[in-house]
Amino acid sequence: MDFIHFASTGQAVVVETIFGPDKPDEWGPDICFLRIPSTHAGTIKAYRSFYNLDRRRAIALSSVVDVRNGPWVLMGSPEELGKFTNQRAEFEFPGWFTGIRGVHQRDNFDYLDVGVNVALPGIPSSFGGVSGGGLWQIPIMRSTGEFSWSLGDISLEGVAFYQSPVAAGRRIIRCHGRRSIYVNMPNPNVAV
Repeated sequence: MDFIHFASTGQAVVVETIFGPDKPDEWGPDICFLRIPSTHAGTIKAYRSFYNLDRRRAIALSSVVDVRNGPWVLMGSPEELGKFTNQRAEFEFPGWFTGIRGVHQRDNFDYLDVGVNVALPGIPSSFGGVSGGGLWQIPIMRSTGEFSWSLGDISLEGVAFYQSPVAAGRRIIRCHGRRSIYVNMPNPNVAV
């Protein structure tokens, strides 16, 4: 399924492109892109900067992610860490260091599975609400016994959309990988 939905949110109009079934299963695809029309984009202020997907598209599609080069950070907003009423929403947007537990390819989509030990302190029992959260890779460089990284090298490598049932105190969070993101990303040059 691929459709565009126009929805008004306050002063801005959001264009939504969705791929996948209405109810995601463990393979989806369940991926959505939100684009703010250029007539409204100038009204949004970035803190430091936005992550520019279009600028990284060519590099991402011409290379393969090295799953051994980490660490990996899953970021999102689990529902159980928030407080929600009809008038107010308070939520946390934490990140968790993790590792890649599986890499898959199905029907023109790629997937990265990250492992979560739900028995550890501070780890939510459910990652419901993390869907759409980013899986980031932080390439580490080693030079003369010191480790470092550059903020410019941190890359979005996945988008979370599914959590497995807990088995032996662990669960898998499945993420669409870079090919799923960049191949299906709408063309930024198409006017809205």
